[in-house]
Amino acid sequence: MASAVQSVTSATELDAAVAAGAKAVAFFWASWSAPCKHMAQVLETLAQQHAGITYMKVEAEEVDDVTERFGITSVPHFVLLQNGKVTDTLEGADAAALTAKVAALAAARRPAAAAAAPAPAAAPTAAAPVQQQEPADVTARIKSLLSSSPVVVFMKGNAAAPYCGFSRKVVDALRSVGVSSFKDVDIFQDEELRQALKEYSNWPTYPQLYVAGELVGGCDIVNEMLQSGELQQLLREKAPAALQPAAQPPQQQHQQQQQRQAAAAPAAPAGALTEQQREQL
Repeated sequence: MASAVQSVTSATELDAAVAAGAKAVAFFWASWSAPCKHMAQVLETLAQQHAGITYMKVEAEEVDDVTERFGITSVPHFVLLQNGKVTDTLEGADAAALTAKVAALAAARRPAAAAAAPAPAAAPTAAAPVQQQEPADVTARIKSLLSSSPVVVFMKGNAAAPYCGFSRKVVDALRSVGVSSFKDVDIFQDEELRQALKEYSNWPTYPQLYVAGELVGGCDIVNEMLQSGELQQLLREKAPAALQPAAQPPQQQHQQQQQRQAAAAPAAPAGALTEQQREQL
């Protein structure tokens, strides 16, 4: 049975697919991501259940212009469109949430219908105490994390197992310039932190690299700085403790070894003859 989800390999193909139907779902994926394989099956099932929607899959790391257009920084990631405009998004492998969003898109008649619905008047009042109290607490946790290490990466997954290619590239960049240790924070483990950090840094996507408590940027900026040499310079100036000591020439290592051996040797008794003096006797 042919797939109901068409592959898109260029921005032109995506634009043509979106123009062909009033409603569309774009699935951004990567071959190395196990969650993407699961969500691909979910999307195939939804495509069979909800006709009248154009379903597309875009390999995030291969079609850069499309990925950048929609601000995709992790996979799996879904973008729902109606009449060419983004109406909803979903980040992560949440099959239930995707099912609900696709069903809502299938049932929608007007793009602005959901946006026009008035919010309950009581909602702002009920949420006010939480909004006044939580940010201070979350900000304190963010500052504590930033002070825990000269180099901190807020990322999808962790350094040992990045959850997206963008996070993996930042980790690889740090290791390539000799960063021996850094703090990795999996933002998927703390939704409150994940949302608050976007406002704290005024940076909407992940990963985020911090050096000496200051935001450096995301994957693109880190890689640009790596290529230009600015990343190495920044780390030497702001976070030298995070870098591995530079390798020393063999001659210098030999001299240092002789010095250590001389320092460790027992001192000769007072009045004792040196080897040269004994040879002259």
